[in-house]
Amino acid sequence: MGLDLLNAAQEAGYVTVENDCDPRYLDEVQPHQTKKKLAVLARLEGLRAEGHTVPRAVGLRLDELKATLSDEDYKRQFDGARARVRADKASEPTPKLWERQ
Repeated sequence: MGLDLLNAAQEAGYVTVENDCDPRYLDEVQPHQTKKKLAVLARLEGLRAEGHTVPRAVGLRLDELKATLSDEDYKRQFDGARARVRADKASEPTPKLWERQ
């Protein structure tokens, strides 16, 4: 469906497609997203260490990604998540729909 829409927009002259795009290209144009994904396990474990509930991440290769971080980078991300919790910068109000009656 999405590809059909893109092709139709291209044929109508609304968009121009110049290059193919793959995940490695996104690493180049959005390096901060790559860094965040590499650090997600450290951040989740930091939140858990402060008593927060964290989601289970199935199929995201988090252990494999964690292995690419140095011990220093892992500790910095882990400690940063804990510090955000302590500074009350790691949570949002519970949506009204989810509050218990």
